[in-house]
Amino acid sequence: MEDIYYLCDLASISLSRASIIESIIPKPGNASRVQDIDSVNFQSILESALVTFPSYKEVCVRGSTSKRPIYDTLYNSILESNLLGIKYSIFGTSLMLIPIAYSFTNSYDINSLIEKVSQVVLSLDDNDGRWFLSALRILSPSYLGKRSSMDYRELNNVSLLRILQESSTTDSVAKNMLEHYKYSVIVYEIIKQKKCGFAKDIQKAFIKILSQLPDGLILRKHGARLALSISTMVSKFSDCPTENELAELNSFLISKKANPGSTADIIASGIALYLLEGIYESRVSNKFPLRHGCDRVY
Repeated sequence: MEDIYYLCDLASISLSRASIIESIIPKPGNASRVQDIDSVNFQSILESALVTFPSYKEVCVRGSTSKRPIYDTLYNSILESNLLGIKYSIFGTSLMLIPIAYSFTNSYDINSLIEKVSQVVLSLDDNDGRWFLSALRILSPSYLGKRSSMDYRELNNVSLLRILQESSTTDSVAKNMLEHYKYSVIVYEIIKQKKCGFAKDIQKAFIKILSQLPDGLILRKHGARLALSISTMVSKFSDCPTENELAELNSFLISKKANPGSTADIIASGIALYLLEGIYESRVSNKFPLRHGCDRVY
């Protein structure tokens, strides 16, 4: 069990670190070290990442013995944030990273991790649904926006899987989770290619995801027309986006008060995969319960 705690320490540091890295690198319309926005500030993202570290570790340890539920930890993170006077600002990121933390010790590389995570998402039941709804009820309702097809706060006794399925048309985070973290993997692969330099690769991934997947937060708060027009706009950007392109998009988004926060969440999840791969490939990999080359039955 000592090895599990050690591995879960490493994994949880990486998951919290992913949010920190995501927020440090400037991206149009998002809070970062160079700008705060109306709905989110840079400091709150950093503080939220720190507060969530124990939850990631707890879920990771539970995953080693298949103990459920898992989303009570998200509720606890938000509750602790409120007690500390911190505005919890990584809800979508944590929603995606908790199944990753849960699956970490039962996987041996990123491909097996995604396979396991996808199975966990399909198994999210009423218990996790209740914890998710409890977490959402103590958050600012701004997460839902004005155009959510489902007001989660009115629901009871529904599985989290169903909530994700019902909201996936307007919530890009939910869509990503239901599609085997497809967009997280795109981010991870762009970072791995190292074509533009690390920071620019993150910005490239941000533009790539935004061009393929209209941002859920913008869609819910401002409507599909604006979300789709932004996706069309960024589809014409350079492969490694230029500073002028990024600056013009940032000015446009700020003028519209449109924060592509769901896209930022997906970026953080892709960074997390990249960081976790380093653990799988490092010399500590022989500590994993299931080792490279073994047959695995989930």
